[in-house]
Amino acid sequence: MLSRTKQRFGKGIAVTAMLSSVLIAGSAHADPSQFTARAGVGSDTTQDVLDALAGYSNGTYYLPVSDPTTHTQINSFDAVPSGASTCITTRIGGAAFTRPNGSGAGRKALAASNGKGNQSNLALGSQFKWGGLSAALNNTTCNGATVFTASNATNIRNQVDFARASSLNSGAGTDVQFIPMAADGVSVAYWNQGSAPKLNFTTAELTDLYTNGPAVIGTKLVIPCDININSGTRGFFGGKIGLSGTMGTAGVLLGNTPSGYYPTQACSYLVGGSTYKFLQENQSNDLQNVSLGNASGIVLNNTGASQNITTSRAGAIVFTAGSATVTDYELIAPHSAGSFIAQVNGKGTPNLPVSPAVRDTDFGLTQVNGACALSGAGASDCAGGAAPLTASVAFYNPVTPGGFGRLVYNAIPVSVATTATSTDPALNAIFVGSTSPVCQATTTITAFGFVNLSNYPAAGAGAVNQCGDTPASLQRAWEVPSSNFS
Repeated sequence: MLSRTKQRFGKGIAVTAMLSSVLIAGSAHADPSQFTARAGVGSDTTQDVLDALAGYSNGTYYLPVSDPTTHTQINSFDAVPSGASTCITTRIGGAAFTRPNGSGAGRKALAASNGKGNQSNLALGSQFKWGGLSAALNNTTCNGATVFTASNATNIRNQVDFARASSLNSGAGTDVQFIPMAADGVSVAYWNQGSAPKLNFTTAELTDLYTNGPAVIGTKLVIPCDININSGTRGFFGGKIGLSGTMGTAGVLLGNTPSGYYPTQACSYLVGGSTYKFLQENQSNDLQNVSLGNASGIVLNNTGASQNITTSRAGAIVFTAGSATVTDYELIAPHSAGSFIAQVNGKGTPNLPVSPAVRDTDFGLTQVNGACALSGAGASDCAGGAAPLTASVAFYNPVTPGGFGRLVYNAIPVSVATTATSTDPALNAIFVGSTSPVCQATTTITAFGFVNLSNYPAAGAGAVNQCGDTPASLQRAWEVPSSNFS
């Protein structure tokens, strides 16, 4: 893909789109529908289900959603490549630009596409420019630059139509409409070595780990890991455990830490060696890869300034100068339960350990506050064994006080979302309203690990925004790319 396995304009999905266009629209409109398809970027969490709604995901073809009047379809470009280029081209003849990785990046790219981006140099069109994350933040860019300016960033005017988002941005405003699609739960993925894993974390324990770093809980050394800096899952998780989720100089969740120490530094240097590196969201086989790279046990090395992973916890484990080899440990990271279910059930592109037995013993999702995000025959004490897995409607409830359920969205300009005066009626028809093609695709949404919002009340006590709703409470200001155009 220009989203994982599909290369949108040169491979099977374009053929499928062409056939569907011919069958639906007749010979007078026989050009491939993908030529006019609306382009979406952003969230890793919902990329697989949007791929399916666009017609293809993980080796399987689906009936693509489309505007019933014009038969306009959508394209969904994944957050990270899997056998595809880091660069994407969303329009025939359009510019190639760095793939926006995560909800935050998708929201910023949407702003730039609409001329609401970086305002630093309007003479050079900075408001339309996109750079993408720099190499220092664990991403590769299209033109090789690590620092972008208005001169060398890419003009992406009218190249992005919607953003996949697993969280809202914080800026109040009336520019962008976040349209609910489904409910998701955020849980904790683990990779365990040695004694039995810790399979339940309280909010307080997670707050402590992501504030103060690795700790021995019971007899198990638990090492917290950070994920993609632009991840909506990261921001949501950080908010739920009482941290802002904002980025520090090394791109980590920050709490009240000793000077120069980051809570997730131990995990990050284990992944990246001498270079700080975070895990890609929802690709928790990276946790296993950390272990496989340290088959004789994790060596926690703080002999160099760039690898200082010392904790200064009173009464907890302390790593002193030199190295400590650890063979009984558990690595953890926030993870979308919906994405986990889709991968285990073979719907999403797999980025988990392959063996179901491994998922039962060494890898899976833990409970959070005694609640499991999974149900179904393979849940296996929430560790996440063999398919089929299904989602826990209760865990996913986005209005449960203290819970870890959330809405996932598709974001479009308010000018498009306002049906009576929409500047893009076709895109409006695809996403807006309970009878929109996306909201009617309930079977597909469920198959990819999410919960249809009709499972929750639309009014009264415990009311939840429904699929396709466009309330003013879900409007936000444009999220502007930084001075680095990312």
